[in-house]
Amino acid sequence: MTATHPISPIRTALKTLVSGVAGIGNVYDFMRHPVTEAEVKSLFVTTGATPRLHYWCVTLAPEEKFVEDDIVGGSHAWVTFVIRGYYALADADASEKTFIDLAEDVLDALRTNKTLSGTAIRMGSRRWGGPTHVEVVGTLCHYAEIVVPIFTAVEC
Repeated sequence: MTATHPISPIRTALKTLVSGVAGIGNVYDFMRHPVTEAEVKSLFVTTGATPRLHYWCVTLAPEEKFVEDDIVGGSHAWVTFVIRGYYALADADASEKTFIDLAEDVLDALRTNKTLSGTAIRMGSRRWGGPTHVEVVGTLCHYAEIVVPIFTAVEC
């Protein structure tokens, strides 16, 4: 018996959705942990006229990431993901405003694709935590978390 696992296709669909947001920066479908300065620059810093530490990661939520339920018609589960955004702070550029706009753009993309192109039955209520500030490899960054519960079928 081969099971169809729901986590991988949902993670891929979320990464694709976030990557499609204009100006979003680098997007990864797992939390990155670079070791060297060269890795940090290649993974986290955007290229272009104004290079900036700017990236987003799609990962499973730390708590209650997978809750399965056998209901009429088969097994279903809520899979909870977190989309984490980081954006280097630059007071002179009013970077907080830009970062908030980007987080809202991610939320808009989630609102317009509630089945993640067919990988989910539906999306639950999204929750946005932040913005706040964190330090990433010596750079003060705006930080936000968008929690996304996804209802999906689990087939065996």
